[in-house]
Amino acid sequence: MVQTVGISNFLYFLFFEGLKEPLAALAGSECGVVGPRETLLSASIAGALNMVVTEPLWRACVVAQARTRSWSSDELRRSASSRSASVSSASTPLSGAFGIVRQIHAKEGSRGLWRGLSSSLWLVSNPVIQFF
Repeated sequence: MVQTVGISNFLYFLFFEGLKEPLAALAGSECGVVGPRETLLSASIAGALNMVVTEPLWRACVVAQARTRSWSSDELRRSASSRSASVSSASTPLSGAFGIVRQIHAKEGSRGLWRGLSSSLWLVSNPVIQFF
């Protein structure tokens, strides 16, 4: 999850900083002067682009958390029934966010990687509404 947050933040600020001045120039602002409208628009576009690019990684994080929770529940049931279950013998290592992305793609196809994108794009709109 940490790698997903890092990649997501990096891409957001890369898009945000890369869009501010070109949008200000399109709006006819003086060179180097970026107003609140351009900042808001660049933040909105950067947030949407960021979600489109990183949605597969966020989906992989959700899948990994669900697997971990499921594994923990199964392990608790086994230990309650046998009283001597070993955590290390039943553990299956998850292959990280990128490995889980590959697993999702193999199982559900490309469309499965972007499941939930519409909800994520709605969440991008919240800071935009708060800004006004």
